[in-house]
Amino acid sequence: TCDYADIVIPADTQLEHEEFHAAYGHYYYGYSEKCIEPLGESMRNAELFRQLAKYMGYTEPELFVSDEQLIKDCIDRALPLMEDLDYETIKANGWIRAKVSAEKRDRMKNGWPTASGKIEIRSSALADLGHDPLPHYTPEKEGLANKAATRKYPLQVLSTAMHHFIGDTFQHVRRLAALQSRPTVEINPQDAQSRGIKEGDLCRMFNDRGETFAYAIVTDGILPGVLGTNKQYRGSATPGGVNANALNSQDLTDFGNSPTFYSVLAEVEKVQDVLRNQPITPDAQIRATRVEAA
Repeated sequence: TCDYADIVIPADTQLEHEEFHAAYGHYYYGYSEKCIEPLGESMRNAELFRQLAKYMGYTEPELFVSDEQLIKDCIDRALPLMEDLDYETIKANGWIRAKVSAEKRDRMKNGWPTASGKIEIRSSALADLGHDPLPHYTPEKEGLANKAATRKYPLQVLSTAMHHFIGDTFQHVRRLAALQSRPTVEINPQDAQSRGIKEGDLCRMFNDRGETFAYAIVTDGILPGVLGTNKQYRGSATPGGVNANALNSQDLTDFGNSPTFYSVLAEVEKVQDVLRNQPITPDAQIRATRVEAA
């Protein structure tokens, strides 16, 4: 996103501000103290928001509360897991176990948070929204079950996480960039053979919305009719300058207003020497050099 920014402000690190953590995967809340003052021109997100609110003329007091107050506002002892949690205790101790044994969490005794208090296989809440209240299968608009759509674009694209980065984070680290040095697309041998694609070939994935490029990995580990590629791979490090987002639609799910990143149909073809015909940005130079050498 910095490629499109007029102003880039460096964020601080976790050592430069106090933070309250409610991590997933375990039942512990954590607190980390501010250890040093922010370095250089770095600024924590909360302070940036406070300054933006000031200069944009907002006056709501909630926009200007301190970091300490923000943490206190996150602690709601009405929530079962937070029954034993308060700011002073977690600040002094650094961590506290969530109240897993809270009486309110005994759903068998107290019921479930539904209108009936039961696990609802038939959901009255869905019926009220105008949806089928019973579980059922709805074919995707852009999926392999839609035979009309697959006549033009027969492959469903699944854009999965990368092994060595966390989204856009760490992609500038040279050691990690070397481990995942180029965008790839996994393709079933059956689909690869019919298109003349071999392992390592540079391929173009495309549909009516856009195109992106990646290098083929031919594997039985993916089903026929499916392509597996990397999400969030930095566009400036991708041949052609655009990542897999170019293939996505702006359609939302039928309820929940969620994105439809995995309901994407496309076609794939082998291409030649695309890197030599595309401008390579400084950000991508190291990775592009490895790609050509490979």
